[in-house]
Amino acid sequence: MKLAISKSINFFLNKIIKWPLAFLLIFYIKEIFFFFMLSFELFITSSSMLYILGAIIFFAVNFSYSNRFLTFEHELTHAIFCFLTFKSNIRIDMNPPEVGAMGMCRYTGGTNWLIQISPYFFPTLTIFISLLYLLPINDFYPLLDICIGFSLAYHLKSNYMEFMVNMRSGSGSDTQKAGRIFSLIVIPILNLIVFSIIFRLIA
Repeated sequence: MKLAISKSINFFLNKIIKWPLAFLLIFYIKEIFFFFMLSFELFITSSSMLYILGAIIFFAVNFSYSNRFLTFEHELTHAIFCFLTFKSNIRIDMNPPEVGAMGMCRYTGGTNWLIQISPYFFPTLTIFISLLYLLPINDFYPLLDICIGFSLAYHLKSNYMEFMVNMRSGSGSDTQKAGRIFSLIVIPILNLIVFSIIFRLIA
C-alpha cells in the first residue's frame, strides 16, 4: 500500500504537476515578488529586533559552519521530504562509498523533484528552532528569537552556496536530477514564497 502511494505521488509530481507548476510560478512571479517585499517590510517594521540581531551576528562573525553539519542538514531535508512522500527504508549515510559525496540520503520507492530540490528552499534549521516555541520556556524566547534570525541568515547563505555549486556539478547533482532549467526556475521562486511565509509568521 505504501509503495503504491509513493509511486502515485512520484507520478503526480514528475509527470503531471512539474512543468505546469513551473509555468504557473513564472506567470505569477511579479505578484510573488511583491508579496515577498511586503512581507519583508512587515518583518523589518514590526518584528522583534532580536531576529535582526541574530542575522547580524551570523554575518558579522562570518560564521564558519562545518561541512559535516551542512551536509547532515542537507541530507536531513531530503529525508524529511522522503518521509512526506511515503518513501521506505530512509536513512542518512554520512560516510558513503560514492566518490566525492560527503553524505547521502538513501531510500526506496522511487524519487521525485520535490525530494531532490527540497534542501534548496526548505529552512530545516529554522523550522526545528521554531518548534521550540511550543515548549513552556518563555524566559528563553529572546534567545530563540536570536537563533531564528541566525538560522534564517544561515539558510540564505548556505542555500546560495549549495545551489551555485550544485548547478555547476555533474549529472549526479540534485538540480541535474530534477532538471537544471526546472531547478533554475522553481528554486528561487519557492524561496521567495517560503521566506514570505516565515516573515509574516514571525513578524
